[in-house]
Amino acid sequence: MVMQATPPRYTSTMRPIDTFARLKLTRRQLLELLLPLAAWLPAPLLLASAAGEVGPAARSLAAFLGLLLPADELSPSASQVGVDASLLEEGRSDREFGRLIELGTGWLDGQAKSQGVEAFHQLAEERQLLIVSIAEHQRARSLPRVFFENMRHRAVGHYYANPRTWPGVGYSGPPQPRGFADHDQPMRPGGDG
Repeated sequence: MVMQATPPRYTSTMRPIDTFARLKLTRRQLLELLLPLAAWLPAPLLLASAAGEVGPAARSLAAFLGLLLPADELSPSASQVGVDASLLEEGRSDREFGRLIELGTGWLDGQAKSQGVEAFHQLAEERQLLIVSIAEHQRARSLPRVFFENMRHRAVGHYYANPRTWPGVGYSGPPQPRGFADHDQPMRPGGDG
């Protein structure tokens, strides 16, 4: 005689875990829930390159910024004062900005691929300038235009915050603490200080 095992009876303290079974999500609904997560995953991979190995996207960003703020006889370029590294660092702490960097450099590299090279930084400067001009003249709120305007705005702020760039605009720096030593004295007659 063969005895059949009877299934265990569940008491109030023993319940099967059926949370996921009750969700009854369709494949489309599951993808809609997971897609935003997947969209953010590559951003840390791009931005991690700033901390160690410099990847093609970081090099393309540096090339792009070098076109916006190039070196001349009085001033260093954006990458020479670390603007690219500062923006990548900012992107690590601001996910939305990090995503913009990722998408924007992806767009730059995509334009470069259409011209037969793998990345924007590999193009000759005149081709790079053409792509930057295309980005600048795109319709408002398009990815290339938003990337161009946002990078230009933030890069200029980071660039001119560095004292190494001040001689290029004739600025010798803040007057304090070395200037206006007599600031605590009353003004002299004649209005010259």
